Amino acid sequence: MKRSERLIKLLLPAICCVICCGRKEEVQTLNWTLNLKDSLAIPVNNETNVQASVQLIRLGEREWLSSYQYIQGVNRFYWYSLEGDTLNRVITIPAEGPGGTGRLSPVMGIVKENDLLVYQVNANRFYITDTTGGVKQRFDLADKVASTILSTHYFLPGVVNNKLRFFVLGSYHPNSREFLERSKAEGMYDLITGHYSNTQPRYPDYPRGYELSLENWKVSRCVNGLGITVYTFPFDSHLHVYDTLGRHMLIKVPNPDRPERVNRKITDPMNQEEQFAFLATTGLYSHILYDQFRKIYFRIFLMPCPAVLSDGTTRRPADFPWRLEIFNGDFELKGVVYFESGKYNPYQLLVSQRGLLISKVNPYRPNQEDFLKYDVYAIAPI
Repeated sequence: MKRSERLIKLLLPAICCVICCGRKEEVQTLNWTLNLKDSLAIPVNNETNVQASVQLIRLGEREWLSSYQYIQGVNRFYWYSLEGDTLNRVITIPAEGPGGTGRLSPVMGIVKENDLLVYQVNANRFYITDTTGGVKQRFDLADKVASTILSTHYFLPGVVNNKLRFFVLGSYHPNSREFLERSKAEGMYDLITGHYSNTQPRYPDYPRGYELSLENWKVSRCVNGLGITVYTFPFDSHLHVYDTLGRHMLIKVPNPDRPERVNRKITDPMNQEEQFAFLATTGLYSHILYDQFRKIYFRIFLMPCPAVLSDGTTRRPADFPWRLEIFNGDFELKGVVYFESGKYNPYQLLVSQRGLLISKVNPYRPNQEDFLKYDVYAIAPI
C-alpha cells in the first residue's frame, strides 16, 4: 500500500473533527522549488489559435500538444508532437451528417490507448472515438442529468473505475446562495449499471457577497493513479480530498498572500469592472494538477494586486502575479514559487514527462502567433 493511500485511511476517521472543530495549522518545511530546464517553440499551422486552450495528450510513451478548431462543420484536433516539435496528426470528427457528433468541446479524455472521450457542447452527450475520428460509443445523458455538463481543461472528463466522470453546473442560479448550498460539482455515470450520481464535492461556505462573483461556481479537480480525487475552489485555501469510497478529507493550506478579510463588494454581477476589481482584491485559486511522473500536485493561486494596469486598463486574471504551490503525495505543502505578471500564462500549465510546461504566450497580448511556446521547469531542492 502506497504512503498516500495509507494517509487517507489513517486520517479519514478524524474528518468530522477536522471539518467541525477546525484543524490546527501545521508548520511545514518548504524545501522544493522549480528550476528552468528547457524551452519549447513548436511551429503551428495557420488554423491553430495559439491563444486558445491547449491540452497535453499522452498515449503510451508519446506526448502531444492538442489544439482544437471547428472548421466548416468538422471538429479538428491538431496534435503537435513534443518529440519532433512538429504537427504529427490531425484528428477530424464530423459534426454533421450520419455519425456526426455536433460541435465538440476543445478538450478530451483518454479512455485507453487510441480511445478518446469527447463531449458535445450543450448537449449532455459524450462519445468515445478512436484516433481516426470514428465513433465507437455514445452516451446520451440528457434524460439522466438535469444540470448542464461542462468539459473544461481545469476539470477534464474521464473514465475512472468504469465510471464516466465530468463537471456539472448545478441547475440553481449560479449567483445565488442556493447554488452554493445545494450544488455538487461532479457527476458520475456508471458505465456498467447506468446509474447516475452527483454527491461530491460540496461548495465551501463562502462569505456573503461572494456568490455574486462570476468565478464562484468554478471548481478544478484532478485524480491520481489510485483514484483519489482532489478539488480546489476559487475562494477557499483548503484542498478537498475524496477517496474511492467518497469519504472526504479537508486539508488546510496556509497562504499568507491571501487576505483574511475583503471589504470590496460586488453590487452588479454584470459589471465586468466590478468583477475584475473584486478578484484583484481577493485573489483566487484556478487550477490543480496531478503530476503522475513525480507523484506530486501543483496548485495555482492568482494573487491580489492593483485592479488597474499602468496604462489605465482594468487588470484581468491572467495578468495577475501568481504563486505555484507544490504538494507531495501526502498533500504536504513542500514548495511555493512566485511568478511576476505578464511573463507567463497562468491558465496554461501542462504536466509532461519532461517536467512542468508553462506557456509563454500571453492570452491578451501575443507577440508571436505562429508558435506554441513553453518554458519547461523541473522540481529541485532549495
